[in-house]
Amino acid sequence: MRFSCPTATSLPLDRKTFTEQHDRHWHIEQCHRAIKQVCNIEHFQVRSKTAIRNHLFAALCGYVQLQKLSAMSLIDNYYSVQRNLFNGVIAGKIK
Repeated sequence: MRFSCPTATSLPLDRKTFTEQHDRHWHIEQCHRAIKQVCNIEHFQVRSKTAIRNHLFAALCGYVQLQKLSAMSLIDNYYSVQRNLFNGVIAGKIK
């Protein structure tokens, strides 16, 4: 069996459709990244099923709250919220 590279005329998507699909894909990747990095969905020190479910639920609720704050234009990005979250705690420890 021989495979050949697709040509511009043999592709099922036109440029506009491809760009739309790529943008949707990128938005999904950004959501996954925020849930992992900002909401720490993968970091938990529990073993019971109930505790794991509670952690996952809390992480997803945190993500939904971040989405709401972003939609209301109260925050610029998720990472600034994460960075500023512990500034008061750290300053208190230093004092």
